[in-house]
Amino acid sequence: AVIVLPAIAGVNDYMTSVCDRLNGQGYASLLVDYHGKTGAPDLSDRTKIMAAVSSLPDNDVLADIAANIAFLQARPDVDAKQIAVLGFCIGGSYAILAASQFSQFCCAISFYGTIKYAETNVRKPLSPHDAAQNMACPFLGHYGEDDALIPPHDVEALKKQLTRTPAEIYTYP
Repeated sequence: AVIVLPAIAGVNDYMTSVCDRLNGQGYASLLVDYHGKTGAPDLSDRTKIMAAVSSLPDNDVLADIAANIAFLQARPDVDAKQIAVLGFCIGGSYAILAASQFSQFCCAISFYGTIKYAETNVRKPLSPHDAAQNMACPFLGHYGEDDALIPPHDVEALKKQLTRTPAEIYTYP
């Protein structure tokens, strides 16, 4: 099974197509809806996007992920030892945080996503970089070399932080 963590836009046609492809390959997939209780945020410009990312409480998202793990483990058609987490953008950050907090994952995959928070606070108490030292499953990461939000030195720092488990991190021009 795969828990899919979307970008800040949340559930959309692209994300449901990712789940459909996973389902077509024989995986059970769950798509986490960050905005199910509050409604989708205004993402009409970069400032609003960054505000939406900052306002999403990490602990609430991690609680939803924990509930999804329990749901999948209870299903008779799911091998409880074969649950993965796959994230895109902010979901990539949450994939790192979740795999660092929950030992039930067999692997974690991140397609970009902030590695180091500019600052921590009540909503963002622990940077994915700092959490990564606790990751106990294999990790696969994909990042862009020219991504202004995820500088190459953060990607390198993440590589150094992942010492307890196999990790493959790719960067693309």
